[in-house]
Amino acid sequence: MATKSPAAKKRSRKKEAKKDLSKTYNEFKEFEGHQYTGMKVGRSHKWNYDAGVWKETKVTPDLWEIAYAVTKRRAGTRRCRSRGRGASGCEVHSRP
Repeated sequence: MATKSPAAKKRSRKKEAKKDLSKTYNEFKEFEGHQYTGMKVGRSHKWNYDAGVWKETKVTPDLWEIAYAVTKRRAGTRRCRSRGRGASGCEVHSRP
């Protein structure tokens, strides 16, 4: 009987883990005395968008905490222009 290669063992473990995920997703879970199914409280999803990152974490069976971080840029012009108002159109006004 031949032994499995390390790569074959790894693929086998991943396949088993995928089966277990669908099984545990549908199992009843308990949170503060109430039963629910679905994603376990405390787990999270994360998506990378072109402009930012969206992350959501399950806080309770019915409540998600959502965070979205993105770099904010002024809409409109694509190049800097001085408008004669003391600052050019591309500068950010800083507070003293």
